[in-house]
Amino acid sequence: MARDTMLVQSLPVNIQCDDNLFPGLKDYFDSLCRGKHLSVLNPLEMEVTIHSSPPPLPFDASLVVKTPVTHVYRRGADYYFTSKDGSLVSFDSAARHCRAFIRPEIQHEMSTICSLVSGPLIETMKSAGRFYLHAAGLCHNGVGYLISGDGGCGKTTSALNLVRSGFDYVSDDSLLMDVRNGSIRVYPWYRDFHLSPDLCRRYGELDGLVTAHQSNEDKISVDVSQFFIGSHRPWIEPDVIIFPRIRSHPTSVVSPLGPTEMFTRLMKQIILSSDPMTAKRQLETIKTLVGQTSGFELLGGRDLLRDPDILVSLITRLPVRH
Repeated sequence: MARDTMLVQSLPVNIQCDDNLFPGLKDYFDSLCRGKHLSVLNPLEMEVTIHSSPPPLPFDASLVVKTPVTHVYRRGADYYFTSKDGSLVSFDSAARHCRAFIRPEIQHEMSTICSLVSGPLIETMKSAGRFYLHAAGLCHNGVGYLISGDGGCGKTTSALNLVRSGFDYVSDDSLLMDVRNGSIRVYPWYRDFHLSPDLCRRYGELDGLVTAHQSNEDKISVDVSQFFIGSHRPWIEPDVIIFPRIRSHPTSVVSPLGPTEMFTRLMKQIILSSDPMTAKRQLETIKTLVGQTSGFELLGGRDLLRDPDILVSLITRLPVRH
């Protein structure tokens, strides 16, 4: 059995796992941000082993979340994360201890395994008041920007174009929200961008990554700060939230959104905790974020593909709430 301690945004994770699972799990944890700017939490204990017959799901566990890869169940303080093949992760949130039972059939499918073990990480963060948000985070001239929306709306493409134009970034897709002195700060979950080969081919500085890419995964993990030196930020305080939507139109349009619409759209980019007290803190965090930011919908037209500078012009002219 392999043993190691990983750090995920100041959460120590003590891992014990089968030797043949360790390299893939280490790569996953290495892709997450270690963090230096959040208080250190009590460790999460994690055991990951291969089992041909994982234990059954408790009959009285209630389904709380469905995702394309995993289902999440809860019974009291215990959570259960299951995949279609029958693998199971049981997590005692009070003791911060989880056990993952991985079926042999998926021992080489690290994307599924990582989706399972990420569940206890996210739940532990929630209990500490650090809430996940599906969004990109950027900064320019002292203004913090979030770009939030469903997959395929253009978050990563927009974030990459902005970084190439001189913006700093926190993350292209996944953030943790934390309240500091009454304001929201966002921190990276992943530091690397996750780029499609087609997106890499658009830019000369990234084109060579496609040839070097040996993985079967659809996306290429790229530390873009190696190409745009000094562009990574460990955190920002958001001032503006942009909700992009791609449309087949010659020109792009930006329109303001009210607080209620902002709140509604942000709720689609989180997974609300099944614990009532934690869920209340989560909702209060979203309300605080809406209160400190201005919101806009970006209807992206074909002009953004022809000239990325148009995106910079649109975003930097947006009014900021003071």
